[in-house]
Amino acid sequence: MFPGFIDAHCNRGMDRPNEAYPITPFVSVADSLDGSAFDFEDALRDGVLTLNVIHGNVQPIAGRGMVVKPIGRIVENMAVVYDAALKMSFIPRPFASHVSQFAEIRRAFDELRIIWIG
Repeated sequence: MFPGFIDAHCNRGMDRPNEAYPITPFVSVADSLDGSAFDFEDALRDGVLTLNVIHGNVQPIAGRGMVVKPIGRIVENMAVVYDAALKMSFIPRPFASHVSQFAEIRRAFDELRIIWIG
């Protein structure tokens, strides 16, 4: 076997990228991964043997990523690590500013603090 590349941040193979709502930590890449996507064949041709598939860049808190091997057609067989990371982005949403992006993140953490601390 030969060594291969690792794509540490991509959205290859997702049939429904999650970018509609700003705060979605409950969404998992496993729910939108399409094992038959040509993106995985392209990854193999490029020498990529492991991918960290994660949601989009424009959401403050986007969802949970998944580490996969681009071999096979069934998501469960491709999986290396479910819920490998939680995507947070400081890139502002379209027609928004950095300040509004930070405010969304701060609001989410304030709500979480109220739930946990009381």
